[in-house]
Amino acid sequence: MADYDIPTALLSPVAAPFLGPTTTVENVSLPSSDSTGVATGVTSFEAGWQLGKGIAEGDIGAAASGALGVGLDVASAASDPIGYVAAQCLSWMLEHIEPAREALDNLAGDPAGVKEYAQQWTGIETELMSVREAMLSAVASGTSQWSGAAADAYRAHAQSVADLAGGAAGGAHGISKLTEGMSEIVGGVRTAVRDLLSTIAGALVSWTIEILASVGVGTPVVVAQATSRIAQVVRTVSKLLKELGEAVTSATTQLTLLRDLFDGFYKSMQTLTAES
Repeated sequence: MADYDIPTALLSPVAAPFLGPTTTVENVSLPSSDSTGVATGVTSFEAGWQLGKGIAEGDIGAAASGALGVGLDVASAASDPIGYVAAQCLSWMLEHIEPAREALDNLAGDPAGVKEYAQQWTGIETELMSVREAMLSAVASGTSQWSGAAADAYRAHAQSVADLAGGAAGGAHGISKLTEGMSEIVGGVRTAVRDLLSTIAGALVSWTIEILASVGVGTPVVVAQATSRIAQVVRTVSKLLKELGEAVTSATTQLTLLRDLFDGFYKSMQTLTAES
């Protein structure tokens, strides 16, 4: 992921007073099979990318979702082209321009950070399973000529230690899958919040132009429309964030159970160490 610092004035003369002398542009890599890259935030591209990926992977649900997104984008562009273009610009900035991107992360979460955390636990799971297999293999080959009660006790003790490593690997797998699922939830909520905020911002541009074009005559009607639309967006965003909070609370409960599991493994390891 490439990041660049560029003069804010080159982005937008209007944005310059608010963003500082330089602005960091993030995630400007080319789109790939794993990420929309620099096109993230352009909803029409995101929908088309999801449609193509769903077809390529045989995921009918993802393909249908992408097709629906493409249809909604076309309808939005046709009904309010000015508002659509303005919304696309803001949506792109929320994904790539600091501090707008950071503000969105603080509001709705950072799915990439959650996914990276999940991948770290996948690495821990893999390492623990390697330790288990290596230990069992070493004990099997190293004690093949041993016999008697002491040899049996040694092999039983080694098996118990290896089983603890396997159990810990299972716990790591649980944490990995749990946080991976949370990354999908955070990503969905974040995208929905981003699109709602950018859509209302685009509509504000369109409404402003409508007021200017009517020389103020249409102001009461436009203000009424804007007030109603903004209130609706606020309610929707609040609901989404509430649902995200409930999902996080549920995940925290499950993580607490996994933490207790690891506590049990640690105590068992202490017991085995004391017996050796």
